[in-house]
Amino acid sequence: MISKTILVGLVAIAFVAGSIMTGTLVYAHGGNLSFIHACVNKDGDIKIVGASTTCKKDTKPLDWNIQGITGSNGATGATGENGKDGSNGATGATGTGATGNTGATGSTGIGITGPTGPTGPTGEQGTSGDIADLKLRIDALENAFALINKDPIVDAGVDQTLTGIIHPAGCALGLCIPETFSCTTNLAGVASDDGLRQPLTTKWIRPDVSTGVNFDPLDLNTPVIFLTGTSLGSIISADFELEANDGHNIVTDTVHIDCLKP
Repeated sequence: MISKTILVGLVAIAFVAGSIMTGTLVYAHGGNLSFIHACVNKDGDIKIVGASTTCKKDTKPLDWNIQGITGSNGATGATGENGKDGSNGATGATGTGATGNTGATGSTGIGITGPTGPTGPTGEQGTSGDIADLKLRIDALENAFALINKDPIVDAGVDQTLTGIIHPAGCALGLCIPETFSCTTNLAGVASDDGLRQPLTTKWIRPDVSTGVNFDPLDLNTPVIFLTGTSLGSIISADFELEANDGHNIVTDTVHIDCLKP
């Protein structure tokens, strides 16, 4: 690194050499504090003098700026920490403006009904009542309803006398079947109700007979087939009972059917 003394000497020599080459006589700038003033002899020795000093005749004045040329901007420094928040300012005084006049009533708006809100929570279960008292109330309601509810209307149809068909006896493969006869007919039941209770249900009750009887008990107009044998005589009789139930009252009616051997 070049020392300050050597640097000053080089500057002084350059300045003196320039002055000799151009033949110009340089004087000290009296009173100008923006420069550093010095006197340089022929040997290159430099003497710093005051701003208003005049160099001797065997020396030359030398000036240079105190402040150099502005350099380029340095790199931006790191961002400093945020300062602390200042204290809150004092609360301003409350305004005392005069109250304005009441505005005119606006027209009635036309609103749209909003959606139904969610179902509320289930309420707590009520305390149990007296069982005996509850039964009395139920019985009273049943009795009152019985006075209003009417019995179903049931008609099992007109009694019938049928003439059967002969089935001759015969043998086949060592198996012999005696002579028999049979009758076929349709039941014609009718039932109705006031509909105050549950839907009306009907059914035919199978007759208590020893012969074979085929029919559909849930069909009011079901076909009926009697299968009889000669050992049963020349007639077979059966009573078909039609039952109607409205959930409270049960009503029945009976039809009598005779099946005769031809």
